[in-house]
Amino acid sequence: MRTNILLKTVVFVILTAIHTIAFSQSAKEFYINEINGNDQNSGTKEQPLKTLNKAADLVNLANGKGAITVYLSEGIYGLDATATFHPVNWHFTKEQRLTIRAEVLPDDADWDPGKMPVIVSTMPLDFKPNGNNDPLGGTSYGIQIETNHVTIRGLRVLGTPVHERPRNGLVRRNYPIVREGRNLDDLRITQCLFLGDQHAIPNHVAILASGQGVVVDHCVFYQCKDAVVLWNSDEPASNCEIHHNLFIDNYGANIWSWSAAEDLKF
Repeated sequence: MRTNILLKTVVFVILTAIHTIAFSQSAKEFYINEINGNDQNSGTKEQPLKTLNKAADLVNLANGKGAITVYLSEGIYGLDATATFHPVNWHFTKEQRLTIRAEVLPDDADWDPGKMPVIVSTMPLDFKPNGNNDPLGGTSYGIQIETNHVTIRGLRVLGTPVHERPRNGLVRRNYPIVREGRNLDDLRITQCLFLGDQHAIPNHVAILASGQGVVVDHCVFYQCKDAVVLWNSDEPASNCEIHHNLFIDNYGANIWSWSAAEDLKF
């Protein structure tokens, strides 16, 4: 009896170790399909996930190094909680990046606007994601990036369906893409469409990023309050570029810089 129990235990440990090793070596691609996906799936193209939040969980659990790509098929992805990418045991480089992208990109021959995955924040705005009370009325974060060397590409990003200024003294804010880490580097956002409407679905700040190396190119910002905000850093934010973008009817600022260095390219 004890021998059988011991044998089963050994087999379980070996299989668990094999699964861990395989995961660390093969965690290169995750596919998300809002219609056919299931968060109990493995995340392959044949067995896609359903939510970006689940993909973030899997990336955060990955152990190893190299590029990881998260593919979103066309569809509407409502974020009822912040999708935070903060892997602790995976190492990215400038060449081997974390990429969050549409499965079909504007460069592809069969692309059309309807194939852009739509990101919309639906979580409550009662408090900041870090738990601190917000005296102005509440904020929410959509996609939060807390690692180096990341590209976000080909997404259609909306705001959140709330009243931005429900009454005097209150400002309810949604930040669809955020990076808070002041010492982080290398975030590129490209070929994305940021849409808002001040009365229906305000997009308060499309991109809010601390740290270094923020590059935003070939994006469209339509009726956002502020398109790009370069936020606090422990030192001036160097190697930042905002170029080849289209800004239309924004009612705040195209770029609002708290800490950009003199080498900002615009």
